[in-house]
Order: sequence, then C-alpha cells, then structure tokens
Amino acid sequence: MTHDLRLATSRLDSFIRKKMRDEGLQGLTVSVTDRNRLLWQRQYGLTNADSRLRVNPDTLFQIGSISKSFACVVLMQLVEQGKVDLNWPVKRYLPWLEIKSKHKPITLHHLLSHTAGIVTGTERTVEGRSEIWALRDTEATARPGEMFHYSNVGYKIVGEVISRLEGKSCGRVLQERVIRPLGMKSTASEITHDLRSRLAVGYWLKFDDLPAKRVPEWAPSTWIESETADGSISSTSLDMSAYVRMLLNRGKGPSGKILSEKGYRMLTQKAIKCDDGRPDEYYGYGLSVEGYRGHTLIGHTGSMLGFISSMRLDVDEGIGAFASTNCLRSVDDVTRLAVELLRRVRHHEALSGAERVAVPASPEPQEYAGTYTGAQHFLEVRRAGRNLVLKYGNEQISLQYREKDSFYADHPSLDRYFFRFGRNRSNVVEVFHGDEWYANARYEGKRSFRHPKEWVGLTGHYRSHNPWIRNFRVVVRKGELVLVVPGQPEEPLVPIGGKAFRVGQDKRSPERMTFGAFIDGQAHTANLSGCEFARTFTP
Repeated sequence: MTHDLRLATSRLDSFIRKKMRDEGLQGLTVSVTDRNRLLWQRQYGLTNADSRLRVNPDTLFQIGSISKSFACVVLMQLVEQGKVDLNWPVKRYLPWLEIKSKHKPITLHHLLSHTAGIVTGTERTVEGRSEIWALRDTEATARPGEMFHYSNVGYKIVGEVISRLEGKSCGRVLQERVIRPLGMKSTASEITHDLRSRLAVGYWLKFDDLPAKRVPEWAPSTWIESETADGSISSTSLDMSAYVRMLLNRGKGPSGKILSEKGYRMLTQKAIKCDDGRPDEYYGYGLSVEGYRGHTLIGHTGSMLGFISSMRLDVDEGIGAFASTNCLRSVDDVTRLAVELLRRVRHHEALSGAERVAVPASPEPQEYAGTYTGAQHFLEVRRAGRNLVLKYGNEQISLQYREKDSFYADHPSLDRYFFRFGRNRSNVVEVFHGDEWYANARYEGKRSFRHPKEWVGLTGHYRSHNPWIRNFRVVVRKGELVLVVPGQPEEPLVPIGGKAFRVGQDKRSPERMTFGAFIDGQAHTANLSGCEFARTFTP
C-alpha cells in the first residue's frame, strides 16, 4: 500500500469510526477495490449485541436489492444464448401472470428498469409466487416504459422467469452463473435457517411507530427466509469486492467473461430517469447510473430487515466500494466517500474536503428559523449556532436534522412525527407536523382549508404483521388526507372513488389505499396495495 493510499484509507477509517459513534451503528463491513485487486477491507462493531461478538471478515451481511443486478447479469447471459427476449411480453414466460392494464403488454425490459407501471410490492408474504399471484388484484396504471416506479415484486417476476427457463431455483442459477465463477466462496444466494449462524444479527428500531432519531435504540429484527431475486443474497465485503471488480472490468471475472460487452452496455444503460434520485441519476438493469465529476458512477443500495448496504463504482476511474451494516442506517456515504478519496489519490489531489464532495451537507439553520402560525398556536424556531431549537412552552428543544428539510424533536410530546418544512421555490414558508400545519410570513397561499367530514373516520393508526411495513398513520392536514409511514416520505391520499385513494400526487401511481370495516363511521381496516392493516388502539 502506497503512502497516499494509506492516508486515504486512514481518513475513510476515521470517518467510519465517527459514523459508528454518532449514529449508533451496531456493526459494519467495508471493502475498496480497483480493477485488479482488493485495496482495503475493514470490519467494525458487533455482529451480535447480546453476545458482544464482533464482526469478522467471514461475517455475512444481507445485501438486499444489490442482489437485483446479479439476476440481471444472468438474464443478459440468457439473452446471449437466445433463451429469452427482453422485449417479448413477460406473460409468454409466465402464462399464469395476471395484471390489470389498459396499456400494451409488460416486458422483461420494463421489469428490469422499473418502468412496468406496477406496484412496489408490500411483501405481505415471504414467498415469491404468492406475491406475483396477488398482482391480479392490482393495476398497472402507467404506460410501460413511461414512468420510473421502483418495484420489488417486478424483480420477483424476473427471478421466476429465470427459474422457469433454467428448470431450477433462481438462487441455484445465480450460484452457477455468477457467484461461483467469480470465486465468491462465502456468498449465499438464499436466506435460510442453515445460514443463520454465519449471518450478523440484524437490528431495527426498538420503537417502530416513531421516526428514527440520530442515535436510535435498536432491537433484533424479525427473521425471515427468502429466495426471491429482488434481494436474497448474503455476502462478505471480500466477496463483494470480487463482484465489484467484475463490473469495473465490464463483465470479466478471474476465469474469463461472464458478461459480454453488449450485455454490460445493456446493464449500465440509462433506461429511465430516476425521478426520486439525484439530479443526474438514471436506472439501467439492476443498477443506477449517474454522472459524477465528469465520470460515470454506477451502483445500488439494498435494504433488508435489519440490514442496509451500498455499492458504488467509478467505472472511468476503475475504483469501487461496498459497505453493509446490520442496522437500519444508510452507508451510502461510506462508499461514495471511499470512491472520492481514491479518485483524489489517483490524481494527486488534496484529501481535505473530500467529505463535503461525497456526503450531502446539512442545510443552513438560518433557512428554517422564524415564527410559524397555525390554527391553534404558533411555532418559534431559532438558530443556535449550527443547530436549530424549537421553543415549546418553557422548553428549548433541539431539532435534529434527519433528511431533506426534515427534523426530529427528541421529546415525548413531539417525537411521533418529523417536523417537515415546505418551500415555495427556494424559500422555506411552512412546516408540517402530523396533522398540524404552520406557515410563516413568506407564505402566499390560502390559510384555511376544508375537507369531507367523513375523512375524520379514516384518520388514525393502523398495524399489520407485515415486518416490512409494520404500521402507518393517516392524518388530515391542509385539506388533504396524508399517509405517514415512519421513516418514509409522507404521501397524499387522493380520492379516486368510493373508499379508495391513490397514494401520491402523480396520477400514474399504481399504489392504492382502500378503507373498510366501518363501525359508527370509523374505518377499522385499510388495504395498502394488497396488504391488509387494521386500526390499532394506540394514537
């Protein structure tokens, strides 16, 4: 290792150690590679908080949706062999697949690029075919190829097609065609009980009905078995560095090509703009593709029950990184910083300031400071150095920045929802908190709103046994019905007839909420895109 490389990895190591402390991460594994060899690998923290067992190089982490690109590599191979055509209707390969639609047939291309116009999928079961079968109760509301709408169940279909074409489980096909040829000896393509002793224990929020504060309290997550193509691979950072090198080498592994040049170009094409991504971010097949300082950055993130992972590669520079943690905290900042630091080493640039380029900066507190008036009372938000505080009665409560224009108040009366600030063009003009709305003097719109009185019977707290979406709340705010899922962006519920609502403002959205079991004017069930929830007694 050269002196400059040692300085870069030391800086990355310091960043990770600080992140572990500041965000309360349990464990983490990371690797950095170029096209030829592993450059750096480290493990941090605990694989099991109860036994105090530390993460080691052999500890497996669930990589979630990064698995999708493995399935795409296999499909590119099958295309080369003439076994499948990505532009044929997918129903040709799965005759029993039924999805309501007024548009042209959905193809594998649409599924791979998340442009099929189908639901994301609620994971109401842990079995792929039952999830696919349930699509017959949903509708593809956008023309295929028109809109990016991320769909896990779409990749379940992809895995089922692979299985039927090859006459064996998708996981076995991934092992034979990708994992073993790359020498990824520790990697498992299915999550089973036999794997449990090798896996890190996953951790999720102890209080599942609250948004996450800066340093959360963790609890062991629910255990599930899984073998679907949308996210069932478990791996080590060492093994994942081999996968990253294959992508950096445009499909070439240690024993030769596993992906042709044509297949690689299809994998990394800019098939559709990611509406919810970075300004220059597109989606190809199982990989995001974005412009970065004049280069092309490809990669993906992955989330499982108690695990979050990230993979980022600068394909022009020939540098890539993988990281995974066994708790619900993003590690995308780790991989982006790793790539930026190694790029600077290559070009003999100063390492100082790399964090500001690779990691999104917190906003200026002064943008949010001011007085906001609501229907019953007002909020006073003040700047305190680089932080914000909320005047609440006689208390001064710190507001922790959590995500875009959103802050967390660590106070038992306020911690149920984020404080989410809204803008008019670039100016902050309003703030939302649960069913409350406040506006400052710069707000120019109307300040009184009406809504159907029956909506009051829809508001409340709903739960299910689904570990992926355990609960949500429905509130009425600013004349709209709003869906609030802890840790996710809030979405309006737009009436489309009867007791049914579209989730989101986009008229093309396939997601639906339908309320039922009305007793004395109050709904006691809510069906979210096929998954049943029931009103619970807690607020």
